[in-house]
Amino acid sequence: MQNTLKYFFVLLLIVFQPVMETAHAAKPIFPSSIQKSKRDKKENPPKTNTLAKWSLILSAIGFLSIFIPYVNFISIYLIVGGIVCGIIALGQIKKRKEKGSGLAITSLVVGGVTVIGAIVAIAVLLSIFN
Repeated sequence: MQNTLKYFFVLLLIVFQPVMETAHAAKPIFPSSIQKSKRDKKENPPKTNTLAKWSLILSAIGFLSIFIPYVNFISIYLIVGGIVCGIIALGQIKKRKEKGSGLAITSLVVGGVTVIGAIVAIAVLLSIFN
C-alpha cells in the first residue's frame, strides 16, 4: 500500500512538473515607458459617460410610457430630455474620450423614432376625426 502511494505521488510530480515550471517562468522585460503605459491602461480604462446612460434611460421610459393610459402625457418630456441628453453626451464623449457613444446614439434613435411615430399617429387621428 505504501509503495502504491509513493508511486502515485511520483507520478503526480512527473505529470504536473511542466505546469509548475511554466507558472514560475520569468516575464519578458519591457522598457519602463511601455510598462507604465500598459499599467495606466489597465488601471484607468475609459469610463462610460453617465449622461449617455441617462439619455437611454429617459428615451426608453418615454417610449414605454406612451402605452400607459393617464401617464402618456409625460412621455414627450422624457423623450425630449433623452434626445437632449444624448446630443450633449455625444459631445462630452468626443471631448473626454469616454465610452458610451453607442448608448447615446441608441437613445437618439429611440427618441427620434418615437417622436416621428407620435407625429404620424396625431396626423392619422386628425384625419380620421375631420
